[in-house]
Amino acid sequence: MRIASLTIGLVATFAIQASAFAGPDENGRLQFKRCAACHLATGEGVPGAFPSLKTPEVGSFYETDEGRLWLVHVVNSGLAGEITSGGKTYRGFMPAQGGALGPEGIADVLNFVLHEFHPARKDPTSFTADEVKALLDTHGKPNPRTLSETRRALLEKGTD
Repeated sequence: MRIASLTIGLVATFAIQASAFAGPDENGRLQFKRCAACHLATGEGVPGAFPSLKTPEVGSFYETDEGRLWLVHVVNSGLAGEITSGGKTYRGFMPAQGGALGPEGIADVLNFVLHEFHPARKDPTSFTADEVKALLDTHGKPNPRTLSETRRALLEKGTD
């Protein structure tokens, strides 16, 4: 019994140490598993149900301050209402992930999506936990329904 307890303790210790030394890409990949439940591991989404994270619209949000704020708010607060993405209309709800992820996890997920699904973006700027925390502290937590309206306005304004 003592050997089993010792073995479990050692395995747990090594697992914790390994996650502490995982790079941002690996942390993002681990955190993205939450997103993959709907958007799939490939980021393709499910047509008619969950939008793709690979569309040019998503990639364009990384390039402006307003778009970056929107991305942080969506992961933190969720999204509700109708959106059009990749030429398809989606009506639904994305649950808030901020409570589970925190600023570091939000930054990791957004960076994973940027680097994994939008590698051709010119000079992408990665998110930092400090940037995410500052955006959340400064701009609060919006209603998920208003975020679909904000998205529409950003796309009309031309973030692409």
